[in-house]
Amino acid sequence: MTEPSAQLTAAADRVGTPPTAEYDALLASAARELSEGDRHPQPPRADRPDGAPSTGPRPDDADLRREEVRSLLLAYAVAGRLVTDPDTTLAVARENLRRMRQSVTGGSATVWLDAWQRLLDCPLPELLATLTSTSSWSCDLRQNSPFAGVLTPQERAQVLATHRRLAGRR
Repeated sequence: MTEPSAQLTAAADRVGTPPTAEYDALLASAARELSEGDRHPQPPRADRPDGAPSTGPRPDDADLRREEVRSLLLAYAVAGRLVTDPDTTLAVARENLRRMRQSVTGGSATVWLDAWQRLLDCPLPELLATLTSTSSWSCDLRQNSPFAGVLTPQERAQVLATHRRLAGRR
């Protein structure tokens, strides 16, 4: 079984508390480590839901686009919530997924919703690995995330403020 990373464990310790300079530094540290090549491996079940082979991790020289970094930082915050309160977090995600399915009549969105359903039913380490992966597949998957409402408005604002500061340094 995969153990959560030190960054994820530290993030989990901060979830549910007011944003602090320490939390801001943790997010910045996670972003720096990602940019320096400390990337999460693609999980074993990362088969693409559309049947195509997984693209796997990005090459070391491939940078994440700005919106992918933003999505990844939000995913780290959600991962912290999953670690500290998996039952409530998964219940919210499953309810969101149910609602999303009601508004979709088919097409590619169904493929991504099916992938999320499989992931929500997986062991937590596998879900965490996929949620925080930098692979192309995980970046695409996060575009249809069922985790809306998991973070408080303050937590989300803190992550987005950190992203804006980091993006301004490039």
